[in-house]
Amino acid sequence: MKTIFFLDDSSEFLSLVKLLIERKCDCQTVTSSSYDQALQNEGPILDSDLAFLDINLGDESHSGLDVYRWLREKGYQKPVYFLTGHGKNSPDVQAAEALGQQVKVLTKPIPNKELMDLIGRTA
Repeated sequence: MKTIFFLDDSSEFLSLVKLLIERKCDCQTVTSSSYDQALQNEGPILDSDLAFLDINLGDESHSGLDVYRWLREKGYQKPVYFLTGHGKNSPDVQAAEALGQQVKVLTKPIPNKELMDLIGRTA
């Protein structure tokens, strides 16, 4: 069974996406709302098949980019998608796009069909 990791500072978003994925896919979800919480869930996150990271985690000092770097430092080689509600001129969005083909930046809210298609493409 696939496991999908979602990082977002909105607990409401995490609840909705978890419900959607677990009902529409034969998948489990691991969620974190902060960098620190992600570090506490290291095992399940590093075992996940796909990661969706919100770039901006609100007022927290860490961003989704920091979680991305942590994942790669830990040897995570699975696909990573960044989610953002910010425009292309945001420095964090530009930094995510500068990572090149290693990641894809998606605009929030992501349509359910697009989300299911991305999950379906993961082996």
